[in-house]
Amino acid sequence: TMSPLYIFAITSFILASIYYSLLTKSSLNNQPAALSTKGRNNFLFPDEKTIHNVQETWVAAERQGDNIDSLALYRDATDNDMKIIATAKNANRFFIYDADKGIFERDVERIEDLERPNGLTWLPFSHLHKDRKWLLVTERDSRRVTIFSVPDFKIIHRFGTDQLLRPYATVVRARHYSPVDAQTKDVTEIYDIYVSDGFMDLEYSEKKKRHTHSKVPNDEKLGERMKLYTLYVKGNKVERVEFEKSFGDTAGEGKLLRVESVMSDEVYDHLLIADEESLDIKVYTWDGKFTGIRFGQGYFSHEPEGLALFECPESIRGFWITTDQRPNLTHFHVFSRGSYQYMGSFQGNDTSHTDGIALTQESFGQFPEGALIALHADASITAFDWSDIAQALNLKC
Repeated sequence: TMSPLYIFAITSFILASIYYSLLTKSSLNNQPAALSTKGRNNFLFPDEKTIHNVQETWVAAERQGDNIDSLALYRDATDNDMKIIATAKNANRFFIYDADKGIFERDVERIEDLERPNGLTWLPFSHLHKDRKWLLVTERDSRRVTIFSVPDFKIIHRFGTDQLLRPYATVVRARHYSPVDAQTKDVTEIYDIYVSDGFMDLEYSEKKKRHTHSKVPNDEKLGERMKLYTLYVKGNKVERVEFEKSFGDTAGEGKLLRVESVMSDEVYDHLLIADEESLDIKVYTWDGKFTGIRFGQGYFSHEPEGLALFECPESIRGFWITTDQRPNLTHFHVFSRGSYQYMGSFQGNDTSHTDGIALTQESFGQFPEGALIALHADASITAFDWSDIAQALNLKC
């Protein structure tokens, strides 16, 4: 007969095995069920079977050759309709679309000296000047950032040519004022502006049979990847813009090798920077320090491009939507806000090779819970209903 001690040991082992099995299963609930080793650098990424399909609500008519890149959403002051602004890099223009149905509305009259407009960022809403809509636009080939008023697209101010080499995207943070200052119309508003600088070294391309700016610079140059400026605004005029510093790690996991897209999360004091070389997202603080956090490794088979944040109402929770710029169907990978835990992936029926994305949580037209707008194949724009995305991936606040 077996001794009580032996029985106890066997029982404990069985219970421990069951517990470990359940714990492991639980920890993998939000991980892809299957992984494969396709793609650049043999990175792992979700197998096709784990990608949820979400039907686009609309797909806009294509505009071949214009090279549409980045997006911004706003409500028109005249009819209160939701509009989309898109940059056309090759055409050096802005296109305006109706966000409800994806109908092309107008081509903004050509702006003098506009050279390869790229990233778009709104200056944060100001209670001091509620009617002011200012849009920051990076001009890669002019090595500057231009501030436009919308919807007339008049130039308010330009800056950055002394420091920027190949600017791609911006992030803006408003400084806070005391209640007394907020009641004064002549107060100077102060904004921190972060600009990603994606300069690369020259190397010869066998494919293009010429030298191109495609080689990652030496480590010592990577400390110039991000540029910080301070913008001073009074009323509807820019008083001045001051260059503060450059930053970026030159060693270790925080090195910024090939950068374009950046986004921020003020709740967590985080600056998210997509690295198109290491195929992940690196998290810095507002003061330019690498947090030690990298996420997305193993999920991107191609360049991580657009970034968008869904913020849960009255909560610090939310979801980061990222784009995997695949040439066929774009994969949108979703991560939890703050913890950056993988939540799932989806794709549309048409959307491919996506650069920029824009997200609104405002209800409009046929999008009662907001919409995700995405670039499609450099020539079109598509829209996803947020409720469809949330249902497919079981995203709950």
